[in-house]
Amino acid sequence: MGFDGHPPRHRHPDRLDRRRGRHPEPGAAVALRRGEDPLRLIVLLPQVCVCYLLREREGRVEVLLGRKKHGLGMGYFVAPGGKLEPGESATDAAVREIFEESGLVVAADDLEPRGILSYVFPHKEAWSQESNVFVCRSWTGEPVPSDELDPEWFDVREIPLDEMWDDASRWLPGVLAGGTVRRTFVFGADLATVVEEPGSVT
Repeated sequence: MGFDGHPPRHRHPDRLDRRRGRHPEPGAAVALRRGEDPLRLIVLLPQVCVCYLLREREGRVEVLLGRKKHGLGMGYFVAPGGKLEPGESATDAAVREIFEESGLVVAADDLEPRGILSYVFPHKEAWSQESNVFVCRSWTGEPVPSDELDPEWFDVREIPLDEMWDDASRWLPGVLAGGTVRRTFVFGADLATVVEEPGSVT
């Protein structure tokens, strides 16, 4: 009880942080204390985008992927994508990243939003992010290598899932087949294996 005979008032930690000048900005890394729920990070995840370009060739559908040359995901096959710049929309970021990483020019109106993926890395919080997923079927130009990846076409029935991030097999085939996705993946201490998938909706 307080000195006035009433129960003490408990202040919300966010309010305390804001009052002391330590309230985190959106996209800021937040350190977790032992035992805290890793999903606490989700509301503050930095925004990124990824786009799967699809084409039809000789009766089959192909998707553009490339092996990442450096940085997060190095060595994995990924689609063009990356971080949103300050003030940039996910759509505009996807248009920019596709050009920077593959040389292809796409129009924002040709991007098909397919959902959002939340990635939580409790053991390396700087890697946590929220990815805006797009599909695109129309562009100008031919894919060329970049500093980020060497693009190549794969039959959607033969995508190299064993050489992609661990979560890809759980949702990518469905998105390439026309579906949407809203899922959350928590990665383990090895930074490579999905150990939890809470509250996900397909």
